[in-house]
Parts: sequence; structure tokens; C-alpha cells
Amino acid sequence: MLTPRTKDITIEHMNKAYQYIDEVIKERGYAPSVMDITKYLGYASKSSTHRILKMMEDEGMIILPKRNEGKIVIAKKDVRITKNGDCGNYWNPF
Repeated sequence: MLTPRTKDITIEHMNKAYQYIDEVIKERGYAPSVMDITKYLGYASKSSTHRILKMMEDEGMIILPKRNEGKIVIAKKDVRITKNGDCGNYWNPF
């Protein structure tokens, strides 16, 4: 279970990663690698990035490819996760 402080940091990193992925897709036409996201978030290992990406997928923010089958896809536009855990987006299919 996440403590309130850890939850805030995790939410902040999820939103930061989402913005980065979205920007890179707009610039390059394809998603950044996990290593690119790891460096952007300032993590030392990719395992933390994988955890954040999996949480983002669970929230419906992104779609992760199956192993070695492509790149990350943005599932929703204008998404923000709020501190209470709700999607602060303008469209929520859940």
C-alpha cells in the first residue's frame, strides 16, 4: 500500500511520464523507449519505470505493448490523475 507521500510522488510521476510520452509521440511519431522515460523521470533503474507504466496502463492512460511487439500508445487525451486517485480528465470511459 502506498503512503500518502509516496502516492503523491507516484501520481506526479505518472502525470509527468504521460506528458513526456505524449510530447515525444507528437515530435517523433512514435513513443519513447522505457530507457528514455527512465532518464526523463530521473530513475536509476527501469524497474521503477515499468511499475509506473503498469500503473498508467491500469488507469487507462496508456496501452502497453506485449513483450517486444511495438511501442506504448496513448489511450486517452488530456489525462491527469488527481491526489484522490481519480482521473482528472475530460473523458473517462470507466
